[in-house]
Amino acid sequence: MFDKLRRKIIIFITLFAAFIFITLFAILCVANFFQFYNSSISTLKRIANTDIYEEWFDDEVTEKSGEDENINMGVLKIEAYYVNDKLVIDNDKSVYFSINENTLYRLTDRIIRGRRETGLIGGFDLLYYKTVNEENKNVIVFYKCGNELDYIKRLTLFSSIAAMLGTTAVFLASLFFSKKIVEPTENAWQQQQQFIANASHELKTPLTVILANNNILLNHTDEKIEERKHWIYSTQAEAEQMKKLVEEMLYLAKADANMLNQEKKRFNLSDVVMETALQFDVLAFEKGVVIDTETQDGIYVSAVETDVKRMVAILIDNAVKYSYKERSVTVGLKRTKNKAELRVCNFGDVIPEGDIDHIFDRFYRVDKSRTKNEVPGFGLGLSIAQNIAAASDGDIKCSSSIDDGTVFTVTIPLVD
Repeated sequence: MFDKLRRKIIIFITLFAAFIFITLFAILCVANFFQFYNSSISTLKRIANTDIYEEWFDDEVTEKSGEDENINMGVLKIEAYYVNDKLVIDNDKSVYFSINENTLYRLTDRIIRGRRETGLIGGFDLLYYKTVNEENKNVIVFYKCGNELDYIKRLTLFSSIAAMLGTTAVFLASLFFSKKIVEPTENAWQQQQQFIANASHELKTPLTVILANNNILLNHTDEKIEERKHWIYSTQAEAEQMKKLVEEMLYLAKADANMLNQEKKRFNLSDVVMETALQFDVLAFEKGVVIDTETQDGIYVSAVETDVKRMVAILIDNAVKYSYKERSVTVGLKRTKNKAELRVCNFGDVIPEGDIDHIFDRFYRVDKSRTKNEVPGFGLGLSIAQNIAAASDGDIKCSSSIDDGTVFTVTIPLVD
């Protein structure tokens, strides 16, 4: 599907570029031709109305005419009329011009009988201007313009080559950039497919357990509830897990669709961090971990307080769950210029560098070998934390090393 999209993008960009190049160079060539045509006709009009030979040309034409003995340009002025239906040409004057007499009579007859005052005679490289003098004779000025036409032909050729080279360059560039254009859409599609697959898997497991437990209960209807209560407890636990997963997925879906519509308010982030950290003391004790809290007082931010509290809880929960025993989890909050900086650090398995870029992806778990019983969770917590940080006009980053541990840093703008 995406290969077909790439091909369409390449074809569209290439055709559009070809159209632009051809149009630009066509305008250039046509503009040059009409500039030559109009300036030449102006000169021929002046020659047609001038009897003094020396005033036929301006300096530019004279210089051009004298550049080469085999110059492919020149001027011929004639007077032509009919006597007893026979064409007569006299009073002809020329500069750098020679033409076969029969050809001259044939061309002159065609021009006089034609309706056009000016024109270009193909095959002879002749531009002409026709008028009538006071004696009612046709005055025709021929201009052999081979040099100018050769220039325009060369310009057209070079423009065509340039258009082809430009189109080829755009085609090659589009081959490269089309991948970059399609890549975000392709990644989004793949993430969506992966999200659906992961969500289906996560939902399938508790549903399977619930159905199995119910099946056992249905097959033992003669027994007392007390004798089968562990199946009921198991069903309750799985249902609660499924409920939590659905709530997390629903939150992310609403965040993606900008449907949360929660009002931001000013609150004391220092108090929120302290209160949230205290809630994890029991969990930390069970894990053999100590939570060290270092917060500056009176740090205020403007955000959705419940969401920020949820984000802090996610980070501390992860830090405790993945920390080695008898190590400390550090929760720090301080002012950094005009921002509040929250740092949650633990010492556990180092997150590989290749996984850092994906740590906030939905359903992504670094240690895929661990089961949910060993490290419970769905891999959605950090995605939710990232959404909350962004919604609070802030940012969240992660770093991990043996010496410094795994550190999640959140920055949120301060308010007075």
